[in-house]
Amino acid sequence: LTVCVPVVTSVESKRTKEWMRRGLIPSSAKVAKMSFSTFNARPDTVASKPRFRSAWKARRRCLAISDGSYEWRKTDKQLCAVSLGNWQPMLMAGLWKE
Repeated sequence: LTVCVPVVTSVESKRTKEWMRRGLIPSSAKVAKMSFSTFNARPDTVASKPRFRSAWKARRRCLAISDGSYEWRKTDKQLCAVSLGNWQPMLMAGLWKE
């Protein structure tokens, strides 16, 4: 299942809206499979982790438009939905690769 979400990118001060696949597939993957995809980056390590470093250094940042996301709760490894209280669209910071 490939999930595409609308994102707003800014390249050379020009903003565009486009559809992108959710998740960052590492350059080390021989085949672009979603099973290798990562979609959560910690703000304190995004610049140093190999999986995110090239997109971070190239300043390929975007805003993803979504009505929610999911996070694993650490205490009991339960999957939890994260959204605004009324499930209205929200913006999430993101990185993208060419």
